[in-house]
Amino acid sequence: YRMFANDRGWVRRLEEAIRNGLTAEAAVEKVQSDMRARMLHMTDPYLRERMSDFDDLANRLLRQLMGRGPEDVAASLPKDAIIVARSMGAAELLDYPRDKLRGLVLEDGAATSHVVIVARAMGIPVAGQMK
Repeated sequence: YRMFANDRGWVRRLEEAIRNGLTAEAAVEKVQSDMRARMLHMTDPYLRERMSDFDDLANRLLRQLMGRGPEDVAASLPKDAIIVARSMGAAELLDYPRDKLRGLVLEDGAATSHVVIVARAMGIPVAGQMK
């Protein structure tokens, strides 16, 4: 995450989008979307897997900008929940209380992705690469 968070190019693109009239939240969404489009065309599987790390960082930044922290996410999760998401970072998964979480369904979750490995280590069933 530090690689993305400290990347001057990423920060510069956010600042430029804000200077061009977007709100901070819209700037994060635009830069995230642009980065995702570029990363989808990469042939290196390791770099493609980093897309979920970038999505996680961008989603965390969006929650901070909207005044929502990890405790809000945890409080909003019902008991016996199954989370369905396009992607998720391992750090984001750790924000959810394990006793409420029963499963994870991911559109982008490859068997070797960090979040899938962490979920399985926690005993959380995962279905990945779902469309």
